[in-house]
Amino acid sequence: MAKKKYYMGIDGGGTKTKFVLAGENGAIFASHTGGPCHYLQVGLDALTQLMDEGTESLIAAANECPGAGSEEKICRDDIAAACAGLAGYGDIASDSELIKEAVAKGLGSIPFLVVNDCEIALAGALEGTEGICIIAGTGAIAYGRSDENGTMRCGGWNHVLGSDEGSGYWLGWSMLREFGRQSDGRDEKTLLYEKMKEILGIDADDEMVKRVVEDWGLDRTKIASLAPEAGELYDAGDPFAIDLIQRGAAELADLAVSLYQRLGFSKEKNGIVPVSGAGSIFKLGTKLMDPLTERLGANGMKWREPAGTPEEGAVLLAMRADTL
Repeated sequence: MAKKKYYMGIDGGGTKTKFVLAGENGAIFASHTGGPCHYLQVGLDALTQLMDEGTESLIAAANECPGAGSEEKICRDDIAAACAGLAGYGDIASDSELIKEAVAKGLGSIPFLVVNDCEIALAGALEGTEGICIIAGTGAIAYGRSDENGTMRCGGWNHVLGSDEGSGYWLGWSMLREFGRQSDGRDEKTLLYEKMKEILGIDADDEMVKRVVEDWGLDRTKIASLAPEAGELYDAGDPFAIDLIQRGAAELADLAVSLYQRLGFSKEKNGIVPVSGAGSIFKLGTKLMDPLTERLGANGMKWREPAGTPEEGAVLLAMRADTL
């Protein structure tokens, strides 16, 4: 049997799942991107299939890459450990074993651990050190780790319950809701009114319901895809969009504030807790980051640009697990 010397990281979200392979030095040299992996969204059987097919595709990509560092073909038995950071893992404690069983079936002989995707985001962003990471893409959640007091999550109470504040879904849903209010005359019409009709491709206002409910099937990802439009409306001076993004920044910052307080970071000797982030919402740039970092600073924290990606964090955790 060939010597095991490769590590696999998996970053699985509600939109896509990224598989990466790294050598003994932790450097990633091959990757593959598959579909969504949230078990409540795709089902456990589909999760198993995704893990299996994603691993095979990753190995195939690695064997076509000279960076593998070996003339021998890589197989599953050459992977020393894998870490899968999956959206939804740990949200319902009684489902955790079912998720691990589904992953085990897909990975086969590869030793692995499963964590929530926010844990690999923190590991990648802060290179495995303590602090807080805000994950804001389709959904929103934060994860903190204190060397003294352990780990804790905040947020992520599911979009159906009106949570995921500050996320892409929350921004998109808020704009759709405001379109209805402006159509009714409950709020004054702003640039958002005509922009939403253009985006949705509708002529009559009431066609919005058909588009979102029937045509989109209330698809979470499609609604979240509206988020960048909030940024464009902000730049155009739309008062609702400006207020919305500022409120989103406050909501995301408050995730970190809660973790800071509950994890007792104020006792740390350096006095300043690093906060980083991962996810598409941060592409909104300074319009989001300025109020967010100001709120963090007022509460004893400081923004730090992410040092690495969630998949790099998954590799780091896989390498650590291999030494246990």
